[in-house]
Amino acid sequence: MKRYLFVLTITLFCNNLNAQDSLLFSYWTAETAITLPKHRVELGIFDESRYGLSNSCEISSHLIKSLLMPNIKIKKYWGNYNGLFIATQHGLYYPSPFLRTVAMEGTGGLISPEFDIPDMISITNKIVVSYKPLKNLMLSIYTGFKFAIVFGDLDARTTIDLPYFYPRLAVFYHQPEIDFGINARGKIISKIGWNFNIDNFLFTNTSENYFMENNLGLTYISRKQTFRIEAGYKLCYGNYAFGKQWHLLPLLSVAFKM
Repeated sequence: MKRYLFVLTITLFCNNLNAQDSLLFSYWTAETAITLPKHRVELGIFDESRYGLSNSCEISSHLIKSLLMPNIKIKKYWGNYNGLFIATQHGLYYPSPFLRTVAMEGTGGLISPEFDIPDMISITNKIVVSYKPLKNLMLSIYTGFKFAIVFGDLDARTTIDLPYFYPRLAVFYHQPEIDFGINARGKIISKIGWNFNIDNFLFTNTSENYFMENNLGLTYISRKQTFRIEAGYKLCYGNYAFGKQWHLLPLLSVAFKM
């Protein structure tokens, strides 16, 4: 009897471990609490690229964006607590080279060249909780805060009042920033899935304090999980100084597993 109980206990433990490993070693989990396995590389073309430092820690960066806006994130997976997968993410963002580049007249000019752009960085900290209620469904929620350090004077007239840009730069003018959102992803058939998320940005010390982005896309994953492409839409809402605006943009994401 004792031997039977021992074998049963080990079997249940191993099944639970394997279920966790199947998530920990799955791919395409950028918006979840799950990290890439150790030494695994996911190369994004229009999105972030990621590298597994260990089985519970990954580093990521948007490489194309880093040419003018250096950025880096670290995600740490803390474990499974009663079915909830928990991680924290911490990031740095340095937009000054980009802002100086677009501070010009004519085509490509988004900021008047009369303004000097100081060096500045933003620091992000957030917690991500994921839950797998069904075999082919993963739900995630996150919340966090962001603050900025500006090494000099930043004129308020240097804002870029465009979707995508404004909510990612507003923290340098109005801080701290509070972010929260949800993500849901699932599988339709063996190679086809879907991804849905809503990101919310809240800013302090301003009446233009709320921005939202909603993505919905269909995802194709190759048979050996070495390639992923996602296409859909990005719906943006912003409470700008000149009024409330909606924008509908195309969404395309391409990534390779190295």
